[in-house]
Amino acid sequence: MFKLLLLAISFCCLAEGLNVKVSVYYESLCPDSVNFITNQFWPTYKNIGSPDILVDLIPYGKASETNRSGQWVFTCQHGPDECYGNAYHACAISLFSKEESAEFVYCSMSSDYPSSDETLRECASNLGLRWASLKTCYESGQYIKLLIDNGERTRSVKPAITFIPTIVLNDKYSDRNQNAAFTGFQDLICSVLNQQPEVCKEALEVVYIS
Repeated sequence: MFKLLLLAISFCCLAEGLNVKVSVYYESLCPDSVNFITNQFWPTYKNIGSPDILVDLIPYGKASETNRSGQWVFTCQHGPDECYGNAYHACAISLFSKEESAEFVYCSMSSDYPSSDETLRECASNLGLRWASLKTCYESGQYIKLLIDNGERTRSVKPAITFIPTIVLNDKYSDRNQNAAFTGFQDLICSVLNQQPEVCKEALEVVYIS
């Protein structure tokens, strides 16, 4: 009988640090985005949290914006409802703390209708967030600049984004980290934290018995 204690997992292109910045380029109605945020990102963030994870959510994805006679029009991969959800997510990220907005995004995307007014209002209410502020952000058009900025950020990622969601750690993209994020996001995050929280120590202490 042999025992192997696995103490660390090595992933590409990342140095260990006190925390890790997690940038998620996503769409509010994208099935793959929903899957990642609800099954990988949120459970990991809930287990580890800040300040170890620096959340950076960018709702936009494969959308586009056009200025038509002075009016900005957004087109989204999954239709107008996705643009609406992206706008409210962008408003939440702008208005509230990283922790509050991350939970709002999770609440929205874990529902049956992520971009409906009912869902967005209920999530805000359940989390103690100001629905009136979110509504004002949207109805006043404040969201427009937020989405334009998100579009610029999304298009600036190198190499160019071809899949949504795209996950970038510490502003450096790699295919290996992207793939690892979909199957074991918590393990990936634990592997780059120098001062690991208890949940990481428990997860990395894997014993193989043959």
